[in-house]
Amino acid sequence: YLNASSGAASPGVECLACHDFELTDPPTEADGCGITLPISEVCDAHSQGTCVNEAPPAIAFRVCKAYCPGGTAWPKAKAGFWLLRNTEGEVGDFGLVRSRPTIVRCSPNEACVAHNNCERQYTGIACGECIFGYWQDKGGICNPCGREQ
Repeated sequence: YLNASSGAASPGVECLACHDFELTDPPTEADGCGITLPISEVCDAHSQGTCVNEAPPAIAFRVCKAYCPGGTAWPKAKAGFWLLRNTEGEVGDFGLVRSRPTIVRCSPNEACVAHNNCERQYTGIACGECIFGYWQDKGGICNPCGREQ
């Protein structure tokens, strides 16, 4: 099981590759895999965005939604993503429990910084709301209200 206070899995939890399909997302046009985001073999870059090629030698890039510290440490959401919940699934091979993190893309992308933290003017789940003193436009961007408030 996942020990929420330590952020690590206990023995008996099946390992999940950090560059697994579930922990990556199709790139948006803004992601720029190979242009603004570097390409890696695994999602192990702590702070910067990273893309992986899911089907070498073909080119099929995906954006890493999580950073995997390694060992039994649970994956952490990267900037632009939010760890929504940890879902404990069915029992897999050798009696190991399959636990999966559910990680969603933030909107706007720049609202979320790494590890489920929000930029200063954002708050809430996936940083989807504005703090007091800001208003949210149609694109989800939090803008300062001004003196009228």
